[in-house]
Amino acid sequence: MRRAGRADKGRHRLPDELLEVIEGMALRRPPPHAAEVYRASVKIAAEQGWKAPSHTVVREVIAGLDRGLLALAHHDGSVYRDTYELVLRRESGHPNDLWQADHTELDVMVLDLTNLAHRCACRQRDRLLAA
Repeated sequence: MRRAGRADKGRHRLPDELLEVIEGMALRRPPPHAAEVYRASVKIAAEQGWKAPSHTVVREVIAGLDRGLLALAHHDGSVYRDTYELVLRRESGHPNDLWQADHTELDVMVLDLTNLAHRCACRQRDRLLAA
């Protein structure tokens, strides 16, 4: 027989308001050090009569924030766009106003006769023959 796991596994026992304060401070620009966020959260917790979080808990809350959200908060939109958007979008005002070609080599996985996947770098001039 297996013991039941903890219901609060992966969560911190912080008041929701303090958790929001820690996340909000971590999203400021310029990005603060975890120690700064920790000291400020301890001060706020003391003022509100809450139990002070440990430095490890504050670090874990900051590390748990979405990387895309941190990129938007700490940098301009171009950093987020260059890192996280899948498609490069361009708009043109008129037909044939914008021409571009993508010469990026793609990694293509090809299945052999035994259904094992093999990586194949394909270019436009290359041809894949299906057997």
